Amino acid sequence: MYVIVDLRNGQELLRADDMDTLIRLALQTDDTGDIFTHTYIGKEKEKVCQNSNFVWIFYNSWYDNYIAIPERELTDETRYIIEGKGFDLYSDSVLEGEVKAYIKEMLPHAKIAKYEPVPITLKEAQSFINQHHRHHKQPQGHRQSVGITVNNELIGVIVAGRPVSRHIDYRTTLEVTRCCVLEGFKNAVSKLYGQICKIAKATGYKKVITYTLVSEPGTSLKAVGFQQELISKGGSWNSSSRKREDKHPILSKIKWSKVII
Repeated sequence: MYVIVDLRNGQELLRADDMDTLIRLALQTDDTGDIFTHTYIGKEKEKVCQNSNFVWIFYNSWYDNYIAIPERELTDETRYIIEGKGFDLYSDSVLEGEVKAYIKEMLPHAKIAKYEPVPITLKEAQSFINQHHRHHKQPQGHRQSVGITVNNELIGVIVAGRPVSRHIDYRTTLEVTRCCVLEGFKNAVSKLYGQICKIAKATGYKKVITYTLVSEPGTSLKAVGFQQELISKGGSWNSSSRKREDKHPILSKIKWSKVII
């Protein structure tokens, strides 16, 4: 038995003995095609859960690759960014856990979009950060800058330099001062941190550190082996003896570190 079920409320809309009959009934019921939006279409299962999570598939026909984003993570801004990088909406009603099967059936030659690290100049990294970073402006200097691309389109950068704290040995420790990735490109942050750690090891550093706001979970850092080292109190650089304008968040921060082996 084959069914069409509304994923938003779990309501069964149609059923038939085979897929061809089901599709024919669907078109007879609603010739606008709206019945195929936000629905599960396929073999009947024991239960299709109400408010099931489903995934949006964005496809780039030129490169024959795709990006899959859970609807709960998708915003209008994210969609605008992804489509601006050459991906068009292909489907908005694929159940989580069934993406690979769906792609195999509907886009058998398509591959998931891959992230490619590329060398970039500090000026290029600064320009990207000024345009896209949520709460920081460009760093003034660097030791290393790396970009990451999808289909030759820049979608993220990472900048590393000498540690800001004078108490940390700059000869053995590299500090990531900025990491900025466009919304929608999942796991790109981890890819950038992994790449900067490889560069640090190749150039003789023993440790890589960075800081995040306490409100940020650090999931991407944990994925590539960073560990929490301490939580700083935060605060302003401004003082009565030296007036400064704070252009960065002054809240508490978590210090993360990874020993390069």
